[in-house]
Amino acid sequence: MGPASGGDSPHPAFLHGDRHESHFSVGVGQVAGESGCGPPGPGREERSGPEDAPAKDPRQTAVQASPRVGVRIPDCLHLQLAALPVGRGLLICDPSRRGTRSSTAFHGASSPTSRNVTRIRAVLFDLGGVIFESPLHTIASFEAERGLAAGTVGRIVTEAGGEGAWARHERGEISTEAFERGLRDEARRFGVDLDVAGMMRRIEADVAIRPRMLAAVGRLRDEGFAVAAVTNNWKGLNAPSVAGHFDVVVESYLEGVRKPEPAIYRITLARLGVAPRQAVMLDDIGANLKTALKMGMTTIKVTDPLDALEELGALVGVRLL
Repeated sequence: MGPASGGDSPHPAFLHGDRHESHFSVGVGQVAGESGCGPPGPGREERSGPEDAPAKDPRQTAVQASPRVGVRIPDCLHLQLAALPVGRGLLICDPSRRGTRSSTAFHGASSPTSRNVTRIRAVLFDLGGVIFESPLHTIASFEAERGLAAGTVGRIVTEAGGEGAWARHERGEISTEAFERGLRDEARRFGVDLDVAGMMRRIEADVAIRPRMLAAVGRLRDEGFAVAAVTNNWKGLNAPSVAGHFDVVVESYLEGVRKPEPAIYRITLARLGVAPRQAVMLDDIGANLKTALKMGMTTIKVTDPLDALEELGALVGVRLL
């Protein structure tokens, strides 16, 4: 969930300037009633293929390794240290083969020989709610001010599902005007007269970067990790520029797929040139992380940004705070 933009380039205009027109998704349809790991929403038919192999994409670039010193890792991460790779990345257990623990990881040893260890080479970040402050707080305030029960907008979007106005707009299938009409019509089925345009203006006005999260992105790049932003979005919002901080930016409305559909993760991994088990995904929506986890990625749910950075730093062996 996060900002997006207009423009014809693969990385749209707002992401490259100081502030340009764009829009970002709130992910409210995935939040209502979720306990942190809800089922993926309806989506398009996905391509089949092995999830373990690095995806192919002609735009991907080679990822260079860099040596790493030893780092202290909490026991709770279930790290397997039977064999260690040379170069970038921390060894972690394959989620399906956990069982051994260690408290310290050292890099620069012999190449891995155990099947249940994997190097982390890339980190995928959601935008809204991770790199940016969560727009869900803005929606909650908007509901309270308009006398709506908490979670009303989320329930409306959830009920409409993957073919509702919100989801279709995030996939770039309908215009902003059609989105606003569609969401108003969906709200009326709940007996709600929803000021969609007013709500979206409020969301836009409240967009703000989390400086420490963005600084962590830069730190990861300095340490040789590939970093990507993967976001559900649409055109129209004035948002701060972030594209220069990432190696890859993948936006739902440009790709025609949205989280939690597996295709958007495959696209991102392909452009990074990594396999799912070589990647960590940060998102504030449990359903989005459920898909990533099922594909083989390590996941971190962002509730408190500092807690998430501490967890990520432990996973990759880089001090981020």
